[in-house]
Amino acid sequence: MTPAAAQTNYPLTSSIELRDANGNLVTSTTPTCPRDGITVHSTGWLPLSSVHATFHSDPVDLGSHPVDANGNLDFTFRVPNVENGLHTLILEGVGADGQPRTVQASIVCNCNPTTTPTVAVLGQTLDATGGSSGASSATGSSTNGSVFATTGADIAGLLAIAVDLILVGVVLRLVKQHRTLFPSRR
Repeated sequence: MTPAAAQTNYPLTSSIELRDANGNLVTSTTPTCPRDGITVHSTGWLPLSSVHATFHSDPVDLGSHPVDANGNLDFTFRVPNVENGLHTLILEGVGADGQPRTVQASIVCNCNPTTTPTVAVLGQTLDATGGSSGASSATGSSTNGSVFATTGADIAGLLAIAVDLILVGVVLRLVKQHRTLFPSRR
């Protein structure tokens, strides 16, 4: 009696493939945003087992996911609050060879792109594309797309009122000077 041959119809190693919400392949150098969704496809797991997933830098438990009869793992995850930078997806389970297996994939997260909107001076409007309609401009950045805080009074409205009041004062001064220089004959 000869010993049974080793089972070879399953790979001894696991592979992992990640795709973003648009179906584009995610690598350790292609930025993506996990809050939009990342689809995981991994092979080489023990058929009909489960694999536990964790998203790191601050660990986010993504739960356990079933492996199909062919040893494939497929699921989609979303992480809503992700800091920009390098993160890691870790899969832990049993490989097709019956041994514990951990598979990791690096993900470059870019959910909060940094922008520098341009603000035109003297009542012009914000122009996030960089144009300022010929006015002088200043730049700054924030998470809400505005250089100025959004709390408190509407500064642009107050500035417009101040300019109007100054113009009214100038006109009244000119009228008074005109009356002084050219008194009316009565």
